[in-house]
Amino acid sequence: MKRTEQKGPEFYWADAIKRREWWGMLNFRYPKYFAPWLHLATTFEAYRELCQGEYPQIEETACAHTYWQNRPLVTYDRLTDNEAFYVDFKEGNQTYYEEMRSHLSKAALYSGTLFYLMGINVPQKVLLPLIFGIDFAISSISLLKPFDRYGYDTDAYFVQSHAWLKGDTNYTRLSSAQGPTFYPPGHLYHYAVVVKLLEASEEYGTILFRSLNTALHSATLYIVGALAFMLFKKTPSTAQLICFMLAANDRMRIMNEYAFNDILLLIYAALAFYFLAKGRPLLASLMFSLSLSIKTGIYMAAPPFFGMIHYGFGPKNLFLSIFIIFAFQVLLALPFTWDPAAQLLGYPQGAHTTISEFFYYSNLIPGQKGKTLFAICDVSYTWTFLPCDMYDQPLVDGTGFLLKLQPVCLLVHVYYFFFVQGTLGGCIMNLLQFKKPKFTFRSRRKAIESLVVLTVISVSFLPGIHVQYQMWYQDFLPIFLALTGLPMLACAQLFVDVFPHIDWAVQ
Repeated sequence: MKRTEQKGPEFYWADAIKRREWWGMLNFRYPKYFAPWLHLATTFEAYRELCQGEYPQIEETACAHTYWQNRPLVTYDRLTDNEAFYVDFKEGNQTYYEEMRSHLSKAALYSGTLFYLMGINVPQKVLLPLIFGIDFAISSISLLKPFDRYGYDTDAYFVQSHAWLKGDTNYTRLSSAQGPTFYPPGHLYHYAVVVKLLEASEEYGTILFRSLNTALHSATLYIVGALAFMLFKKTPSTAQLICFMLAANDRMRIMNEYAFNDILLLIYAALAFYFLAKGRPLLASLMFSLSLSIKTGIYMAAPPFFGMIHYGFGPKNLFLSIFIIFAFQVLLALPFTWDPAAQLLGYPQGAHTTISEFFYYSNLIPGQKGKTLFAICDVSYTWTFLPCDMYDQPLVDGTGFLLKLQPVCLLVHVYYFFFVQGTLGGCIMNLLQFKKPKFTFRSRRKAIESLVVLTVISVSFLPGIHVQYQMWYQDFLPIFLALTGLPMLACAQLFVDVFPHIDWAVQ
């Protein structure tokens, strides 16, 4: 493809004035004053029209993406459709948005610290919606950055869901440029909705998806804040500072910008913890299963989750909870493994995945022979002090000492749950049906403490995690730090400055 002249955005905006597109001109010259949807809608449509006129032989959306990402059009033949979904490109006004977000995050932390020192307690019913609004408003600033759209893996979710929507029920073939499907099928159901939005309107679908992703993060802070108020009922100032810590952590917002599907795992896990603490074990089990359908990271919380159901609600509810989790996973798997279910959903060719293939590729059964989901030495965010030869050994043959630490993690679970929390006697009594269990305030406190502490400990014992796996527990860290007995102001500064650990979080 030959080009006689590279006409950039400035040329087109000058031409836009002639066609009375004054909003596009203003948006280009003064982007920081305009809403993100206006910016995206005007710029992308402008590039699309430009491509229609100059390059009719190229599909206009892909051509517009190339312009939008500020890439020379001569490289179009080397771009894939997947590449159009994300780019980490910095241009002039990007730094402005990052600095604005950072300053507002610091203001949230200073406000929470001031309230804590002055003894000002905001009512829970006011504070939790306020924290949701603060986080959503600060996070929405990132939508103004036109060249940061999605993260590394988001296009994979779209491609896999799109293949399933178009009729592929063979789980072994659902893949993307990043490789085969590594997750249970729940993410396909969730991202199928996003794919439909993008098919209806590329630019507005993008805005809705990114806004929804931001809202999910804000909602998670709301739920964790509610857990903090339940746990620290007698010291509401501690719970209030935890809420401000969550709203002030700009690193979590940067992590969420990349739209990993781990945010779905996190919010369902938070809901599972919340409903269990509220005395709703069956609803909590459904949330647990939803989290499991996204990624198997929720297994980290399985021992205290099931242990607390048995301790607080008895073996009957424990059996029902296990049944709900199992039945829901079977329901999600049916379109891939059972012909009548696939045909009922509109796939006339039926299902094309065997049960063994489904379990192997969905990773619902951890520790399968020949498979590992652990991060290799070069990209891990834990155990990085080890030499790579020593670190990678368990990933090769399963004999390394990092994998041998897993029984130690289980022993920590047993010690903390049964002895630190003092649940051993109650569990034995419930097992023998000597008394009907009662879920009291004390039981609620034990539930929240066990779930938070043991989830964080379990992830720490994993032999290597990818950066996004920190989303499995990062929102629970303020509660974890508060339980250590450190001064709360020290906990606040530590959480905001250190967690999550991401190299590109330091602006």
